[in-house]
Amino acid sequence: MISPRVRLASLIVLVAVSLAAVAPPLWALDDGVFLVGAGKEAITPAVETFEDQNGNNRFDAGEPYKDRNGNGKRDVVYIAGYGRNREAFGVHDDLWARAMAVKRGDATLVMVALDLIGAPSDLCIRIKGEIVKRFGLPWNRVLIASTHTHHGPDAIGMWGRTLLESGADPAYLDTLPGKVAAAVKQALDSLRPARFKVASVSLPTVVKDIHAPHVTDPELSLLQAVGLDGKSVAVVANFASHPEMVDEKQHLISCDYPHFLRERLEKNLGGGIALFFAGALGGMQTPNAPGNTFDDCRQIGEFKADQAAAALGAAPLSRSNTFFVYSHRVALPLGNQMFALGMAIRGRGATAIFESLPKDAQGRRLVPCEFMLIRLSDTEFITNPGEMYPELGFKLKEKMRGKVKFNVGLCFGEIGYIVPPEIWNPKGYEESMSFGVDTAPTLLEALLAAISADEVALAKSEQDLLPLIPQTLLPDGVRGAPAAQPESGDEEF
Repeated sequence: MISPRVRLASLIVLVAVSLAAVAPPLWALDDGVFLVGAGKEAITPAVETFEDQNGNNRFDAGEPYKDRNGNGKRDVVYIAGYGRNREAFGVHDDLWARAMAVKRGDATLVMVALDLIGAPSDLCIRIKGEIVKRFGLPWNRVLIASTHTHHGPDAIGMWGRTLLESGADPAYLDTLPGKVAAAVKQALDSLRPARFKVASVSLPTVVKDIHAPHVTDPELSLLQAVGLDGKSVAVVANFASHPEMVDEKQHLISCDYPHFLRERLEKNLGGGIALFFAGALGGMQTPNAPGNTFDDCRQIGEFKADQAAAALGAAPLSRSNTFFVYSHRVALPLGNQMFALGMAIRGRGATAIFESLPKDAQGRRLVPCEFMLIRLSDTEFITNPGEMYPELGFKLKEKMRGKVKFNVGLCFGEIGYIVPPEIWNPKGYEESMSFGVDTAPTLLEALLAAISADEVALAKSEQDLLPLIPQTLLPDGVRGAPAAQPESGDEEF
């Protein structure tokens, strides 16, 4: 016969086991705990090095070279940034696709930073489509942005041998969806409980605006995920300065100062993966340094990393559970005829899509551009698809609610400079590399509306953007818009 004491002990054990089966883990009950993971995958192009026998700093027929693909000819990697016809002669540091995944409850967000000068929207669609296909993530919860390095391969087609020759290599671009997805897989597979630290530090001495009226945004914004074991999982840095420390005379693939910033920051924080996002770097935000060598570049990058690590070291672990994500799109009028020509001849399905876009009353194509609003822990992110002037970025930050604010440029596209209309100069360089004078006010109105809106109302009104994406650009198994539509409305895409 079982004694009452044994029966009571058995009952206690049974109840405890039952509760353990249904109760969430203890970390899930703590304030400010998310699941966070990170990953990275190299996206460095294959550069066929050669022996410059006559020392003229270019490849000449007959000079020995490394035929990496065995096709019997030297394949050229054209570097994007500065002038055309700049060939890569080697690799200084690898380029990366770096990803951070954040999950809380049923909601998951993925952020990806690509070491490219910019990724046009059709390329972003292909990459994002692959991520959606492989992992079943919602289209609206994937952020893809470029670091804007001026020493990576031409992914847009503007830096070939001549004005009419594309510098983009289709074979290289075809590798990107799979490589980015591999980085995202690492991030999702490594999800672990973590809390966030947030910080910002002003660094006015390392950035300058070389054009009047000489406005800069010196804020380095930081978000670090720290595991419950105290180890760094990931860190996100956002700064408004062109990655163009090293000038056009060098021919090596590099991410410029973000490379040194990330390496040093990871070392200072004891591990984890660092992501860099470009801020409002239009107008022209460039590094302020005495020289333009890789050593100068290293000093600038490591100085930023040291300042970032000190700021994060003094920051407390956040207890905020805030996790809000909203995606939307806005139709921007394309008034720049050179841009229109470039988009019209991109090929690979993009040409027909561009020609199907509706026109406004002035005959300008209306190009749909995605943006995201993210409130994560004590931070707030707003994205834009180009190189925004800091004057516009300040207007956004004034209305943002987060303790630390991130303005992520070159996100889901590269539409060039976003210029305030009050300083528009029809003969200016930045204006020649912009959609047009109406880009800034149209985009700013949409971004400010999202920032200022009630979150509940935004969530209710959010539209799934995937069904609006052209099917011809998506991988098999991901369903988008069935076909190009006639020129009417602004949601045809």
